[in-house]
Amino acid sequence: MSPNMCNLCPRSVHSMRVKVVIMSGTGYAFKTYDQVFPAGLITLYWDGKGPEGKPVESGLIIVSILTEDGYHAKMFTIL
Repeated sequence: MSPNMCNLCPRSVHSMRVKVVIMSGTGYAFKTYDQVFPAGLITLYWDGKGPEGKPVESGLIIVSILTEDGYHAKMFTIL
């Protein structure tokens, strides 16, 4: 994903289910990942496109991450 989101990426010593939702500031989901990842640093790449295959417009996006260890969310601005 761009921008660099290292400080938001979960790291685990065991495999776990992770759900990541990339959404607009109004809650419209652009992309959802829901899968089991192996132990270690989890890295996902998003092409900046919505479900229709078109680039998302400039504005606020929210990335939420739900794991068995907790919930994290961060806001970003796309220019």
